[in-house]
Amino acid sequence: MSIEQSRVGRYLIFIPHSGQGEAADYMLLKQAVLEAVQRGERFLAINSRGVEYIYSEFINFLTEIRKDLADSPAPAAIALVEPSESLAHLVEIARLGNAIQVFKNFNAFEQAAV
Repeated sequence: MSIEQSRVGRYLIFIPHSGQGEAADYMLLKQAVLEAVQRGERFLAINSRGVEYIYSEFINFLTEIRKDLADSPAPAAIALVEPSESLAHLVEIARLGNAIQVFKNFNAFEQAAV
């Protein structure tokens, strides 16, 4: 797995490239997000296009990161971009919409990222 990083407006976006969906992928992405937070990034997005399954531990990790960022007065946000319907539904039924923003398409994300 490789993780491309790019900037869209104020967001640092992570774009995982994988064909396997292995547990190691989750750990690599988690490490990349942690490193970004340690560098002071406050607006993070995961482009989850093509991802059908995500470990619940990773969702919990993202919500914990968001809570940590919310403890300071500076604004912050975490977003999932282009999730599958099942992944978007998971965020919805887990009532995580306050912690993780979901953008069903990249254009909507780009407009909000300014």
